[in-house]
Amino acid sequence: AVNFLLGWLLISSIFMVGTSATLAIYEVQPGSPAEAVGLLPGDIVANFRTAEQFIAYVNDHRGEEIEMNIRRNGESLTFRVVPRMETAPNEGAVGIVFAGIASRGPLTALREGFLATIEMTQLTFLGFYELLRSLVLTGKVPGEIVGPVGIVSIATETGRAGLIYVLQLIAFISINLAVINLLPFPALDGGRFLMILFEKFKGSPIPRQIEMWVNGVGFVLLVLLMVFITVRDIVRL
Repeated sequence: AVNFLLGWLLISSIFMVGTSATLAIYEVQPGSPAEAVGLLPGDIVANFRTAEQFIAYVNDHRGEEIEMNIRRNGESLTFRVVPRMETAPNEGAVGIVFAGIASRGPLTALREGFLATIEMTQLTFLGFYELLRSLVLTGKVPGEIVGPVGIVSIATETGRAGLIYVLQLIAFISINLAVINLLPFPALDGGRFLMILFEKFKGSPIPRQIEMWVNGVGFVLLVLLMVFITVRDIVRL
């Protein structure tokens, strides 16, 4: 519960403070000039310093062809696009949305932070389902799963991006820890809850020795999984 609460408060604080728009394209609007020339989400506009500078330039050159230097997967590309003279509400002249979070009021931030926490929790449960499915069907751990070494590497890169992104990472880790603890696996709170339900159904307590043995096996399996993931992270460095 504490980890869920921490994750919610951190995400809510991010919504409250907001993040400045970056030059990474988050969305390309359908039917826009950007879509027509082939711009894609994830592209980075390289020939402007800030999103605000780009927007001001576009507004000054509506109806004229402008040049956009784009970085895509380590490759430099050049696109020429003509910003629209007239736009519908909530649409830009070029038709791209930059990544960034607008600041919200406290109550709105708490509400949206809660919804984002629920969504992140659902995705985390789905991720563990995929992990279990992969282990059962193939005996392999999915490549996107990382351990302590991988987390340190991610944290180092995140730290360079700024405090807001560090808070996002901490919130993500907190929610992951909360979800892990709820899994119905021996040595975790979820496993203990499952044993209590079994005792209620059975009508008598599970022998202490059996409970210790089950939790011990579960703990060893968790340690082995963590060691495997850690070794794989080190090999990747």
